[in-house]
Amino acid sequence: MQTSASPSSRLVTEIEALCLKTLSVRVRSTSQDLFETGLLDSLSLVQLILELERHFQLELPLGELNLASLRSIDEMARLIAARQGATASRTPSTVVNQLAG
Repeated sequence: MQTSASPSSRLVTEIEALCLKTLSVRVRSTSQDLFETGLLDSLSLVQLILELERHFQLELPLGELNLASLRSIDEMARLIAARQGATASRTPSTVVNQLAG
């Protein structure tokens, strides 16, 4: 599922670099479907998810991931941006209020 918001160019550049470093894969287009082109398979996807988590210091629980959000660099950047936004919005007071509520 594509959203209209374009991903941050910084995130796109970082994810492209991670693909090259982790998987030795250079992506021609950030909107390219990495599964259809054979650049990603199940094993390389897990490796990339682990590297994304490490690099961006966040969790991407497999049970919550949607395969469509991992099909392209652009979609991964949107996913990371959304997760970073969700993490930032969970300030300590928000977490305390949720636990107390």
